[in-house]
Amino acid sequence: MSNSLGYSLTIIFISVLIITSVIKYYLEKKYPGKLKPLSFFLNLTLALTPMFYLFAITLKWKFDVSYLPSGNGEDLTYSSFHIGWLLVMVFFTILLLGRARNDSENKNRFIFNQLDAVDHTLFWAGIMLLGIETFKQIEYLTLKEGLDAYQWYGFPLQFCSLPIILYPITPFIKNLKIKRALYAFIGIFMTVGGLSVMIIGQSVFTNSVAISTHTMIWHGAMVPLSLYILVARKIGGDFKDFWHAIAVLSFFVMVVQIVNVSFHFIALKHPSLKEFDGFFINPWLSNVNMPVLSNIRISLQQSGMHVIFVLILFSVVYLIAFAFGGIILFTLLHLPYAIKKIKEKRQDIVIYN
Repeated sequence: MSNSLGYSLTIIFISVLIITSVIKYYLEKKYPGKLKPLSFFLNLTLALTPMFYLFAITLKWKFDVSYLPSGNGEDLTYSSFHIGWLLVMVFFTILLLGRARNDSENKNRFIFNQLDAVDHTLFWAGIMLLGIETFKQIEYLTLKEGLDAYQWYGFPLQFCSLPIILYPITPFIKNLKIKRALYAFIGIFMTVGGLSVMIIGQSVFTNSVAISTHTMIWHGAMVPLSLYILVARKIGGDFKDFWHAIAVLSFFVMVVQIVNVSFHFIALKHPSLKEFDGFFINPWLSNVNMPVLSNIRISLQQSGMHVIFVLILFSVVYLIAFAFGGIILFTLLHLPYAIKKIKEKRQDIVIYN
């Protein structure tokens, strides 16, 4: 695909997003809480437009040699492409944080009166991510050619793939304790995961414009949405939120290791499955996908210990590493609440005296 055609399609789809957003904003301001079928259609358009864009530009649009002389996607790290997407992430972070408190107090209900404004925002973000992941699975990972040709290394059960499960489903969960635990997990650990990828870049880029755009939309969306959830749901006031998020992370690590083990043995008859490295913690594989942690996995494997001990020990190391990153973020979140409590106590003492 030529650059002129690619840029033309980009302008068309960005125009669709802008026009749809303006219409949606106007209708919500002029007719608040009304015209719900039309609002649903506009939200659906916004959510699925990125997917249609990726299908439109296809995998044929590559970064030009004049822009990427090496042809190596990793060299896109901190290019104008990467920096541009970082700025987009910052813009949407500011936008969503500005909405967070108002949305948390918004009394309107959405989608058969099942969702509040915060749930509603997360749900449609989930639909958007499902859309762009559909493109990646069908085209890039060759699902369209059948399971025998499918690239199992890209099976969407990685840490950063969890949004396509959590974003559309969590808003509909009725059990408030489970729902808050999932929101705490999304807020804390999806921020850490998304921000890490957006800052480090490197291996997430390819010379395909569509796939590099996919990863920037994906991880760039995780950060503002997670911060939005943290503010809107007031995650950070109670350390119970952090421990509940750790419990959710532990559950997913356990599930993924079960899948890793299952795929390993199924691969004896279907060899293509052996490529799957869920959460990059598969005890049999030695892919270098995570700074430091991947080296620890390789060291454990080379130590000669039985694979079951590699599985257990590395799972624990993985949990500790993410918990460390999570506790730093959570401590920063907790500071405003702690300061507020201290001020309230001082005021009570002054009033008492």
